[in-house]
Amino acid sequence: MADNFPGEVNKMFEVEKSDDDNFGEDCETDSVKVDECHIEESESDEFVETRCGLGTCRPSLLQRLNNPPVLLTCLCVYTLIHGFSVNGINNVNTTSYERRFDLKSSSVGWISSSYDISAAICGVVIGFYGNRRKKGRILTCAFLLSSIGSLCMWLPHIITERYEWGQDQSHLCSSTGRTITETADSCAKDDQKLSNFLTFLLIGQLMHGVGGSTLITVGYSFIDDSVTAATSPVYISMIGLCQMLGPMVGFLVGGMLLDVYVDFEKMGDEEWKLTPSDPRWVGAWWVGFFISSILMFLFGLPFVLFGAELPTAKVVRETRISETHNDGDTPTSRLSGAISVRQFPALLCRLIRNPAFMCVAFAGASMGLVSISMATFLPKYIQNIYGVTASAAATYAGLLVIPGAALGQMFGGFVIRRWRMKVQAILKFLIIVTFLASLSKACFFMNCDIVVWNTNVTDSVPAEPVDYDQCSTGCHCDDSLYHVVCDKDGRQFYSPCMAGCKSELDSRTYTDCQCVSSRTNVTSVSMENCIPSTCNSLLYIFLFMIFLSAFFVTSSTVPALTVVLRCAHENERTFALGLLNFIARVIGTIPGPILYGSVIDSTCNKWGEKCGHNTSCWKYNNAYMGEYMALLGMGFTGVSAFFFFMAYKLYKPPIPRKKESRSDRGSSDPNEIDSPVGLCALPNMELTEDTRL
Repeated sequence: MADNFPGEVNKMFEVEKSDDDNFGEDCETDSVKVDECHIEESESDEFVETRCGLGTCRPSLLQRLNNPPVLLTCLCVYTLIHGFSVNGINNVNTTSYERRFDLKSSSVGWISSSYDISAAICGVVIGFYGNRRKKGRILTCAFLLSSIGSLCMWLPHIITERYEWGQDQSHLCSSTGRTITETADSCAKDDQKLSNFLTFLLIGQLMHGVGGSTLITVGYSFIDDSVTAATSPVYISMIGLCQMLGPMVGFLVGGMLLDVYVDFEKMGDEEWKLTPSDPRWVGAWWVGFFISSILMFLFGLPFVLFGAELPTAKVVRETRISETHNDGDTPTSRLSGAISVRQFPALLCRLIRNPAFMCVAFAGASMGLVSISMATFLPKYIQNIYGVTASAAATYAGLLVIPGAALGQMFGGFVIRRWRMKVQAILKFLIIVTFLASLSKACFFMNCDIVVWNTNVTDSVPAEPVDYDQCSTGCHCDDSLYHVVCDKDGRQFYSPCMAGCKSELDSRTYTDCQCVSSRTNVTSVSMENCIPSTCNSLLYIFLFMIFLSAFFVTSSTVPALTVVLRCAHENERTFALGLLNFIARVIGTIPGPILYGSVIDSTCNKWGEKCGHNTSCWKYNNAYMGEYMALLGMGFTGVSAFFFFMAYKLYKPPIPRKKESRSDRGSSDPNEIDSPVGLCALPNMELTEDTRL
């Protein structure tokens, strides 16, 4: 406990013990005081390692690197790699997951949510036990687990067979179909593979969540404990900047990889027979995870060299002015040193009864629900609504949306630093930016019809009165084979078989199609006839509005974290960040992608079918999809603005306490000196058997 109080206070307390002749006698006669005496003496002698190195090997050269800027650099590099994998490559691969493993959007939402499930659970546990412990080693262990997570993400590509898009099956109208035996055998085989692949992806994201939650709780606390209150927002905003730059690099690199065929190392170029513009195309989604697994391992190791805290931490702790929330209750003692699990209820009580903390936590949860869902499905949305390739959609998101988020991170930290905002001023700023973020979500109402389907797979009205159900009834078409072709008038068919085509000129042109209108006297269809209108004017407006939305949303990140760090006691900040992380994920980022994925699935007009069940969706109702995304985004972001407003109304700054003289203090606990008055008081001033360290 000596490390947690100014030097004068420790000295006075030691003098009192030596001058009091009855000190030892009191300890022997009062069981509670005996506990206090032993605890105070043991904690005063507690040694906290601040030198850089391993074991007894701590050379002076390493001590030159044992400072906040170097720690910040290490955290920024790893944060960039982690963001590259989790929020970059993973989100770019949304459509690839669906096509490759026959998944629905809701299933892809579970892949994203599994990260948050792990992060929510680990965040509280690590946040509770990570205070004043070997933070460097905790970070290293968590980051190595993340490396294994990336390994699990790309491993399915190695253990599975080549991607099957129907290259070995006929797309023509035929009077005979597949036999029942063949269908049953292939279904059993496909179902087994699909289950295994989805499990690998879920496990990989669960391990990623361990590294992400440790980075937010232990990493942020590590930095905040080592620098002044005025500098802390700038340091945190730099880490936040890398959290945005990582996904940007992931979107750009992932976008380029999506132009490379998924099995490029297993087969030659002449065997692909697909182009990136083909809906059946699947890019090299796994290469990004292969890269990140190696980089996470290499750049996660240096953290093991750092001690429990940096040498600057003690000075910062003694000079920082508390801004803990106050409601006028009696002073409470601070928890110091390593925290026992028996003190968990008391710590949890203090934070739950802190209205500013809870309101900010719920606001962050609502904002996180929208942010993570948008990040997961934005490339898919752009691809489907505006008729661009998966690679182009990822590039648009990487070049415009992610930089907007990065600038927002920097802007939020800059505003607090420039005007030296206190908690109340920060909350006013949060109300404004979240309100603007809610308005910007209206851009999803913009929409344009990319193509008009005039076949039996949609409800569109044909240009010519043709009974499409009848013309392809006897063709025994396989709904699992998706091969879009168009006639000369631009009307699209789900496959050459559903167009009633009986002959094939090449892999892209089919003739003698009985479902094609005879108006043009041409009964052929071809992929070259399918030229979607890209609606570029609305696309550019949409991207600009998404840029602004990302800017406003992330402008609230650093200010919200700053409010949490200032409202919590100094030795409870790691746990506060862990609890904040838990609430934000359980209420926001875990159900968010699943909710958005289910909503997107509800707008599907044509499902792929295999073995009697739906696989991935091939055609969506674009108008409904845009409306649902707009309403969800505006609604949940508006809820965040409401909670920030409630935090502003309920927050009460602490009342500065004057130091008591030695004669006035009597036998009071030294923890009460200059201790801020918090709303959530620990149950008892005295340490009992239930709260003993």
